[in-house]
Amino acid sequence: MRNRILSSTFAAIAVFALAPVLFAQINKQTPDMSGVWLIKRGGSMEMGQVPLTPWAEAKYKYNVDPEAPGGRRGRIELDPRGAHCFPPSVNFLMTYSDPFEIVYAPGRILFLYEYDHWIRHIWMGQEHPKELDLTWMGHSVGKWDGDTLVIDSTGMYAKSWWTNEGHIFTSAMHMVERIRRIDPSTLEFSVTFEDSGAYTRPWTEVRHYESRQDWNLLEKVWCDWRYQKGIFNHE
Repeated sequence: MRNRILSSTFAAIAVFALAPVLFAQINKQTPDMSGVWLIKRGGSMEMGQVPLTPWAEAKYKYNVDPEAPGGRRGRIELDPRGAHCFPPSVNFLMTYSDPFEIVYAPGRILFLYEYDHWIRHIWMGQEHPKELDLTWMGHSVGKWDGDTLVIDSTGMYAKSWWTNEGHIFTSAMHMVERIRRIDPSTLEFSVTFEDSGAYTRPWTEVRHYESRQDWNLLEKVWCDWRYQKGIFNHE
């Protein structure tokens, strides 16, 4: 009995001693995309080329600000973020000028956004639940395809705009992101959207994000800023 206890003790000590080595090996096999990232402007598909349904196109034309150069902004008084203080859509967070941070955790990868401190949970190696409640960030599952992180997202509330320009979407939105590190300081996102209510066919946009590893995420509370500016619509 003593020998068996001693053997178990030595085995446990050996596991703890090897844990840093085993963890390092696992990390070595998993591409490292952690850190703070900021979107690069230019080079992505223009929203004017998006295959909108007649309903979605009419909504966009109504929402877009005619005085904004190139139609790059929706009318503030119609924007659900400003008119009702609604949260932004996932796509808005990924295309806005605020940075975000990627953090690895057991069983998941986290996207931490500076904008309103929103968090996306990417559940690794899982499937979407058969019965899925709609949420602002939706439900995201991930897997590795070589050096590429593939994220499948669905179940998103369609109460906010899909873009800052005023494009809308429906709860049928299905988004697949393929993310890879193309050089030490750049992430490439190839994002495919499918939403039969808003788009006539699936379409893909390629985006690039640059490393900001010397940055820390700041506190940014959108509605508080609007209250301070006196431009929040209470209706």
